[in-house]
Amino acid sequence: MRKMPGESYSGPLPELSASEAIIYERLKKQVDKMALEIGERNIFEYDKLCETAHYIESSLAENKYRARQLSYQVYD
Repeated sequence: MRKMPGESYSGPLPELSASEAIIYERLKKQVDKMALEIGERNIFEYDKLCETAHYIESSLAENKYRARQLSYQVYD
């Protein structure tokens, strides 16, 4: 068995800085959108896969990034 270096953190977490709080809220919004609103995504829920891809592309575009789609085939 391997042991991780250092020790595990114990105790209450420190308060978030203003910039960390902004990041927290953005990440929470994104996770909630994909997990709670869009929900399960897989090859049997293809429309939800497409909705998630569109959401991610839009989120990236809002932050001046451009997504590139890659194609793949799924065989059952």
